[in-house]
Amino acid sequence: MKEGLSVAEAARRLDVRPNLLRRWRSRLDQVSKGSHQCVQQTALEAECRRLREENVRLRMEREILKKSDGLLREGVEMRYRFIDDHRDCWPVAIQCDVLDVSRSGYYSWRRRGPSLTAQRRAALAERIRDVHRASRATYGSPRVHAELVAQGQNCQRITVAK
Repeated sequence: MKEGLSVAEAARRLDVRPNLLRRWRSRLDQVSKGSHQCVQQTALEAECRRLREENVRLRMEREILKKSDGLLREGVEMRYRFIDDHRDCWPVAIQCDVLDVSRSGYYSWRRRGPSLTAQRRAALAERIRDVHRASRATYGSPRVHAELVAQGQNCQRITVAK
């Protein structure tokens, strides 16, 4: 014992039986020896958990890159559209990291409505469809363009052809 007492003397002072005190001391020795092993085991478990999480993230990133198929060459808006389409599949933060866009930019893009150019293109596309339907799908782009110009719509033939 630490104070130089015998087990019998310490047991008498604590008012317990000597065998009980010996058992307590034995358990304490086992715990103190095993605590180093316990700490090592905990460190290994933590490392394993960290590696599993990293593995999950890397698999997710690989799937995103496979699914995006060359989207990194496209404009930022195309990447935002991809993230928006797949936000139920993967976390937005990871998609933004993989596709090299900022999260704030993505959320800002979501809040904004379509641009004026996009609105004009959508309206023109609708008018093109109307003219095409009215011709019973017989007009090609040159005739559709001529009809739109006759109606007073200012547009380019190439835009109509698209």
